[in-house]
Amino acid sequence: MMYGIPMFGNYGRQQQINTQQYGFDARLTDGIKNGSLNRDEATRLWQYDNQTHQMEGEFMKDGYLSESEKNILGARNRYNERMMALYGQGDFHPLPLTQPQNAVEARMQNQFNRTFNGIHDGSLTRNEGIRSLQHQGNNATEYGRVSYNFMGQKFMSPFANMYMNNRLNGTGAEIFGLRHNFARDMGSPLPPNMSWGNPFAGFAWNPFRNF
Repeated sequence: MMYGIPMFGNYGRQQQINTQQYGFDARLTDGIKNGSLNRDEATRLWQYDNQTHQMEGEFMKDGYLSESEKNILGARNRYNERMMALYGQGDFHPLPLTQPQNAVEARMQNQFNRTFNGIHDGSLTRNEGIRSLQHQGNNATEYGRVSYNFMGQKFMSPFANMYMNNRLNGTGAEIFGLRHNFARDMGSPLPPNMSWGNPFAGFAWNPFRNF
């Protein structure tokens, strides 16, 4: 019984963070869909969330999330929620927090851009958008867990690099599959040069869709 208490506490702390992360992904998806978050705003929010996920992975290298570590992650999540609320009140264009340091980070950025496009143009439904962002967050957590910092730069072993690229291959294929299935969200705002076309036609056959 003595050994079950810290395990339960560790699990509970992780669940609290996971719940916050899911709520953020849902609200980010909604903000992109309803047009209250532009690309620059959404990218800035995603980058901060991505860094928080990486920090979570660093904390979890020993398989344990302490109370103080949970509080750090929770504070960052609440800060990002406040920034989302601020961005939703106007049309801001914040600069990116950082630029990709390596190919893995560049792929994560690219996958977010593809997800943003899918959420915004309706080729990703709300649930599909949340699902994609959740998987990308999990990738960022794993990136933090398997990489190490040296003089402000992220480094990985060859095995860790292969592991991360395999994960990103799966996420990239998922984004493509979700954007090209028959589920569409016609409630998303569209630029003037785009059209939903025939609502009964398959998504892949719509000549007006921007892939």
